[in-house]
Amino acid sequence: MNSLEKYAADRRKRQRWLVSIFAVIGIASFGGTALFGIIAMFRAGLQQPASAPVTAAQSARDQLKADKANYELVLQREPNNRNALEGLVQVQLQLQDLPGAKATLEKLIKLDPKNPEYKLVLDEVKQRLEK
Repeated sequence: MNSLEKYAADRRKRQRWLVSIFAVIGIASFGGTALFGIIAMFRAGLQQPASAPVTAAQSARDQLKADKANYELVLQREPNNRNALEGLVQVQLQLQDLPGAKATLEKLIKLDPKNPEYKLVLDEVKQRLEK
């Protein structure tokens, strides 16, 4: 074996050795990170079981408020948009905003007086407001 072949063989050995070292370091780093993440996940799950539903309820309420604001923006541009008015009524009912739902329903009835569903929902809202 000449010196060039010997040099190439030695270099390949060093490269394999370095690649092996970096592979072991990478696997150990990944394993450690994954282990700490799993431990943190279980700790968080055990420490806060009651707070998760509250957070979900809050985010649902926040989403409803955002939807309400979006419907109101549409109604500023198009005050007689029935789709936006119907969506606003649904959100107002979910948020328990009965006076707002009553006013919106009255506007819907003015736009479509023949629609019996609007009248039924308005009657129900009025009954709930009287209680």
